[in-house]
Amino acid sequence: MIKYIVFLLCSLFILSILLVPERRLIINVGLLIIFMLGRIILRKQKIYSIYSLSAYLIFFSITALFVILNYHYFTLGNNYASPNLDRDALLYHNLAIKLLDKYTSISDLRINYFGYPIVLSLVYKLFGRDIIYGLLLNMLVMMNCLILSGKLAFQLLEKRIDKVRIAGYAMLFLCFIPIFIRPGCELNKDSYIILSVLLIMTNINETITQIASIKRLFYIAVGILILALFRPPYLLMVIVAILLIYQKRFLKHIVISMITLSIIISALIIGMRYSLYSDPISLIDSQVINNEVGKQINATSDSVVVRLIGANYRSHNFIQKAELLPVTFAIQWLLPIPFSNHPESIPRVPVFVFAHNMNILWYIVSYFIILYFFFVAKKEPNDLLKKGMFASLFLFSIPAFTEGGLTTRYIVPFIPMIVSGGAYSLYLIKCNVYFKNKSIKMIVILFLSIGIATGIYLAIK
Repeated sequence: MIKYIVFLLCSLFILSILLVPERRLIINVGLLIIFMLGRIILRKQKIYSIYSLSAYLIFFSITALFVILNYHYFTLGNNYASPNLDRDALLYHNLAIKLLDKYTSISDLRINYFGYPIVLSLVYKLFGRDIIYGLLLNMLVMMNCLILSGKLAFQLLEKRIDKVRIAGYAMLFLCFIPIFIRPGCELNKDSYIILSVLLIMTNINETITQIASIKRLFYIAVGILILALFRPPYLLMVIVAILLIYQKRFLKHIVISMITLSIIISALIIGMRYSLYSDPISLIDSQVINNEVGKQINATSDSVVVRLIGANYRSHNFIQKAELLPVTFAIQWLLPIPFSNHPESIPRVPVFVFAHNMNILWYIVSYFIILYFFFVAKKEPNDLLKKGMFASLFLFSIPAFTEGGLTTRYIVPFIPMIVSGGAYSLYLIKCNVYFKNKSIKMIVILFLSIGIATGIYLAIK
């Protein structure tokens, strides 16, 4: 294993020299620190095994590769002072600079929740006004998200034999889900939202099933604070997930529940106080906003998606959205369609191109998730894993209902939970449990899934 690690680090070092020679020292020192910190944290977890370590190395390799490629793309022509950022990244970068230069104050921020511009401005103040520091920090956050995802799978599996291996499978699955990889290579807030959800879920489990401790309550409070500053509505979604999964177990801890709910309500009030208002023009360039709107229109117009759900989905009433929920749920699950017919709407950032063209990897993982619901769920006891899987479906349906299934990144914080069931299916297949003499049904489900995906692709084309 050591020789593979050395080869990996040397390869990344050579790549950074070739693409961004002026920043090679910063990048390589940063990657080395991230790698060592993550591995130290992983070794201290109960999930540590050859499977989890392999997943860690794969995820680190892919994320580090796209951090370097993205940074090279953003700073073409040594344009470090004014990077060629796309979409929200440019807005966050500009706001962080404005905060740093004291052109505006926290109370004036009217971008979609003010948490990330504050974090980014602090990073710039400590290390310098270079987006590489923001990219490296997001990568570090996502490496911890991968470890917490394995820990969550381990907790949901409860007393199952070989749950360390299954948790490793879950981590390996996450390495091949492009929309889970993306947050660690971009300059946006999604990685922090994923981290906060996983912090709350894993520590709530330990608080309920074991003994409450100051450390666990502190991590829960940190997760709540991050969500309040970055995306307050997710606090309510996390509450729903906890109630659906733990039910009576959660009610036994009424005192902790009341304290947590009080913190959540306070956090919601604070977070919503600084949410997006109708006129952010005073803080950011209107041309940036116009470009962003244009890209969104190009991405959705003249497509089968719009024809299925309507061009003005958000104007639909509750009943209309409920009727369309199966369609919007399927759209959300399948988007982005690999090799679709609208390449002009895809930003040319390397990780965006990868996530768009390689989303078929998510379909492969989805196959094992589907097998869980078809073959495993009905034969398993009504334990945490089953409750977690059905809670995940419910949580997936909320963004599908509110956004029409077009904003797939909103489901990423809950992917680690549903992937746990897919990892368990893979383990049972290898052990020949539940799937004996069911090969024909499994093949039918596989080809049916491929047929549906192909049909949607041809419709869009």
